[in-house]
Amino acid sequence: MNKCVEGGPNPATVGAPVQTKEFFELLNNYYWSTIQPIQDRDGIWEYKVDALRHFVRHYIFQRRGGEEYTSIAVAAIDDNRDALADARSWDSQLQEKLSTDFGRWCTQADIKRNPRLDPFSPGEASLLAVLSPSAIGDQTIASWARQLIRSGDLKKARDHLEKIRGVASKISAFYMRDISLLMRPRPCVAADRRQFLQPIDIWTERAADVLAKPRLHRTETT
Repeated sequence: MNKCVEGGPNPATVGAPVQTKEFFELLNNYYWSTIQPIQDRDGIWEYKVDALRHFVRHYIFQRRGGEEYTSIAVAAIDDNRDALADARSWDSQLQEKLSTDFGRWCTQADIKRNPRLDPFSPGEASLLAVLSPSAIGDQTIASWARQLIRSGDLKKARDHLEKIRGVASKISAFYMRDISLLMRPRPCVAADRRQFLQPIDIWTERAADVLAKPRLHRTETT
């Protein structure tokens, strides 16, 4: 049986030495004050363009070599703010317009687009197609994710986010984790679903393997 206390302490700090607990608290405070300042998160629950902008600015290009696209992607969103806010469906015409503006910003910045991972390219795997109001309903991406976290449908949220070109398990988990941390009250997530909130890259996986081996060895020899 999974036990979870809603709004409980951070699992990373439970039973940890004071120094470790303080370290994680400092890291957490730095993240939410400097990397994710409140002005970047303002309006994500109520306004779909603000939520889309937040997703683009902090998550969708968080892969190797992707960071250089972030500022120009946000600029392309800002160029189309009114159209995105007014549209009931982010259709192919709007997808084309956003893609064209993104391409213009890439050219100005002398940055080459990567067709294989480009979420702004039109089509069913485009950012706008997957997150269109016609796809996730009349809510922002943040409020949509919050609803699925509350209902325990984390796999559904992950699978849908990973329909976006260039988004894989690390980015989807990264976003869902942060949304869960921003929720009030904090959600109660069952142990067998927490994997969907834990971004894992190859180095995290390798480190976990290294740390686990001595414990496995001790278990086998006792």
